[in-house]
Amino acid sequence: MNNKMLFDVKTNPFSSIKHLPRARRTDPDQSHEGAAKARINFTEKRKWVYNCITATPGLTSNELAEIHCPGIERKIGRRLRECERLGLLREGSVRAC
Repeated sequence: MNNKMLFDVKTNPFSSIKHLPRARRTDPDQSHEGAAKARINFTEKRKWVYNCITATPGLTSNELAEIHCPGIERKIGRRLRECERLGLLREGSVRAC
């Protein structure tokens, strides 16, 4: 049996997302365009993860993946820790699967 973490949603999601791709003022225009596209992409993925968890709270990352993205388990798992670091989610209690 493996112990897996449950993920719960914190209140006030997306209030201050700070760790997004950026470009320096001295970078070429292509870097600024790329950073802007990446910000949109990251934000949309984080919102998707948030919506998955609010729709099915209290599940492990594997259980979330089975429901929301079967066959692409890493898709949701990668974003869970990222969202946790940003304060959008918090890790729940450990339970045996």
